[in-house]
Amino acid sequence: MGRLITLSILFCLLFMQAGFANAAEVEIFGIADDEEVRRSLSAEARIRLDSTLYRIDYKTGFASLVGPVGYHGCGGLDFHPITGQLYATCLGESHNPVLLNVDPYTGYGTKIFELQFENGDFGVIADISFRYDGTLFAYIESMAESYLAIINMHTGLIQNLGPVGILGEGNGIAFNDVLYNAQTDLLPTLNVLDQTNGAATFETNLIVPPPADDFPVIYSMDKDTVNNIFYGALDNQTVIYTFYLVTIDPDSGQVDLIGETVEGLQALAVRNPRISNVPTLSEYSMIALAVIFLGSALIVLRRRNQKIEA
Repeated sequence: MGRLITLSILFCLLFMQAGFANAAEVEIFGIADDEEVRRSLSAEARIRLDSTLYRIDYKTGFASLVGPVGYHGCGGLDFHPITGQLYATCLGESHNPVLLNVDPYTGYGTKIFELQFENGDFGVIADISFRYDGTLFAYIESMAESYLAIINMHTGLIQNLGPVGILGEGNGIAFNDVLYNAQTDLLPTLNVLDQTNGAATFETNLIVPPPADDFPVIYSMDKDTVNNIFYGALDNQTVIYTFYLVTIDPDSGQVDLIGETVEGLQALAVRNPRISNVPTLSEYSMIALAVIFLGSALIVLRRRNQKIEA
């Protein structure tokens, strides 16, 4: 009987500890150019800068160096919602787009494919975002006409879904139930992109507070699905470019500045606490099991005391 009580209490403590561990704080990673020269270079020269992976504090925006990616011109970064692996889109030696698997502990990027545009299309991958089912979407900026695309994870083909119908800067994208796009023309706006034909529908104006409101450009977005928060990499393009980690409320359009972050931040990805290659119970299931085990131990203990008293 004593062993049963002891085991029940131990199980209770283990499940409670596991439940609290499962509610770990969110992690944010970003890719930036590793030299503070973006603001003085031409657009063509910027994309040739080597890129570096950083871990970004979601409370302050402070960026801690992880390591070099080994490629340049990285514009897209996202965690696969099923496998938890980190992927990036960058430029290879021939300046053609490549899809990388990035090690979040070293920053090193392993090339999976040199990406191929279909039907003679071309453009620059501004940002990427995985849908819940693992489909990888990309926003392609083109001088002729920007468009939404799907990157085939098995072949490396970039499939053009259709023109977005708007032309602005930034063009970070992120999934909720819909696919959001943040772009700045005269004013920063949030749009919804049709996942079948790419067409953009205006959602709301973005309200950016000072000192980041001169010409704010959001290069990348991603969602913390546990806490339902959208994060963004914002560049205030004035005489001196300043980069911020921000949160974005898609309902009101309010943008809140968390803090200044690494110079040249182009891509952002949120690793949610629940992403794991090992199946785990949710925190609510953990708590429920803890209550069951604790209740069982108390019942056994009460019965034992009753027998002693008798």
